[in-house]
Amino acid sequence: MEKEIIGIWHLEKSPEDKYVFSSDGSMKHFIGDSLIKTTKYRIVKTCNEEERPENEFFLKETDENAYVNCYYIDAVNYDHNGLMTLMTQSRGNILVFKKEESK
Repeated sequence: MEKEIIGIWHLEKSPEDKYVFSSDGSMKHFIGDSLIKTTKYRIVKTCNEEERPENEFFLKETDENAYVNCYYIDAVNYDHNGLMTLMTQSRGNILVFKKEESK
């Protein structure tokens, strides 16, 4: 899963929102060509004191102020379908991303 997340992902409902996941654990959020923020990410079993069952994980995002966002990982490029589905821990919102194909 750590390798599958690396790349460029666009929000399905807002394709101009682009998230670039790098192998060094950094994530950059762009709207169009404008960089909005850079954060760190990790794939973990425990986030904000909640632990996931076996074979289930969180995407943990930490900003420069050490503020943490946690997302339940539903799927990341399952069967190479080019989709990533996350759910916010705080509100249960579903986020669907489409992976940009490598050129």
